[in-house]
Amino acid sequence: MNTRAKKISSIVFIILIIPLLYLLFLEGTKTTQSANSGSEKSADRNKTEQRPLVDDNLNKRRIDRSYKGKIQYNFIILLDLSDRLTKNTPQENTLQVEKDKEIIRNLLSIFVGEVKAKLYINSQDSIKIAVAPQPTGYSPLLFSISKELEIDMRELRIRDRRTKLDQYISNFSQNIDRLYDVSSQEKKLIGADIWTFFRDNLKTFMSKPGREETRNILIILTDGYIDFNKDVLRNRPSQGKRYSYMRVADFRNDKDWEKKLDGDYGLIPINEDFSSLEVLVLGIAPRFPNPNEYKIIEKHWTKWFDKMKIRHSELHKSEDLQKQTENIIEAFLNAYPTVSTSLN
Repeated sequence: MNTRAKKISSIVFIILIIPLLYLLFLEGTKTTQSANSGSEKSADRNKTEQRPLVDDNLNKRRIDRSYKGKIQYNFIILLDLSDRLTKNTPQENTLQVEKDKEIIRNLLSIFVGEVKAKLYINSQDSIKIAVAPQPTGYSPLLFSISKELEIDMRELRIRDRRTKLDQYISNFSQNIDRLYDVSSQEKKLIGADIWTFFRDNLKTFMSKPGREETRNILIILTDGYIDFNKDVLRNRPSQGKRYSYMRVADFRNDKDWEKKLDGDYGLIPINEDFSSLEVLVLGIAPRFPNPNEYKIIEKHWTKWFDKMKIRHSELHKSEDLQKQTENIIEAFLNAYPTVSTSLN
């Protein structure tokens, strides 16, 4: 075959092969698109079947404000794991547990938003779960689980923060589920000793002043009552008409209850510096239909907080809708003006 014939053969080969290659390319593209479409549909199904641990919408709602102010957040979530979780019907008990978990998920999302707002490396934020003491004590398993419920960005190396945060969140959420599962099996839950937590434990959970301002925010999930059975009450501290528990029943049918509670009655104040503490109490659920029941509970709490000079506090009844609770938390975080310290 001469040179001219070889050139003609090459040209013909190229003309024939190019369309074939193009068809193969199109087929490959369709296959890829089909696979991607299938993956997207699968992901969509997973989204509807399983709720995310962290709500990105909550992250976005708070990013701008937090970073501009260089404010760090120390979230302390105090759980009342008393008979409020076991005393009602199984359906009502399950609903109460889900309400608690929803609030915790909400706060976890806000925490993650703060970390991301500070680009991870500037974050000194933390979130911790505390369990209110029981007069009869908790099982060793419950106690050990509660010790795992903390994320403190100061304890993570800067280069590991972005990669490890998701793992910490996943472990945190799993341990929350375990905590409530174990607590529902406890047989001796008779009352959450929130007063003793304030006296003996709270200061160890609070962040000390640093170069940047830190907001210590305590969220208490409780039905609002600090009370116990008669056997426990015999050994509770008291000072005149002030007690380490609430005496709601003493005022329930007393027309002068408000005047008396304005006097020397109430909870014993704790002699600690809580001036940097903000407290949000969620889930108050009056046990009796008495029209003054909630007001009497509220008065016990607010007077106690005022006596201890707590920086800011709010109380809210149990909310049926998760969206209402979100709004309450968001409003609380934005309501109180922070005090400028050394932010340079």
